[in-house]
Amino acid sequence: MSHSPSRPAGDSAPAARPAARPDLEAAMEAVNRDLAATLPEAGPMRLLCTPSDDEDVPDQYHAALPDGRRHDGVTDPVAADIADAAQETVQAVLWQVWPVCPEHRGGVHVGGAVGRRAGGLVVPGRRGLRAV
Repeated sequence: MSHSPSRPAGDSAPAARPAARPDLEAAMEAVNRDLAATLPEAGPMRLLCTPSDDEDVPDQYHAALPDGRRHDGVTDPVAADIADAAQETVQAVLWQVWPVCPEHRGGVHVGGAVGRRAGGLVVPGRRGLRAV
């Protein structure tokens, strides 16, 4: 996975279209269930694709808010990358920390081997990252 530079939607960004990636739809559905339960005012996110016009540059995939605003694009994504992209969009566009760990009241993050083994989320602690 790699991230593209941040670019707000509408800022001469190439047109994004709905992404036809059935392999990532389950990840987006899980993101939307969590978002509806913990930050319902954000609305359901959509998986979008910004196609590349250069065959040597891969397409960019985005987790976009209902109005199309989005943050970094991801190339060659897997499910955890979609969760990470959704988290970055919420943080960068809405200026919200999401999701929040109820025990620590801080943000949890998709991260590293610990997070990927535990389903994707980790929270910073005194002894390093731990799965939540």
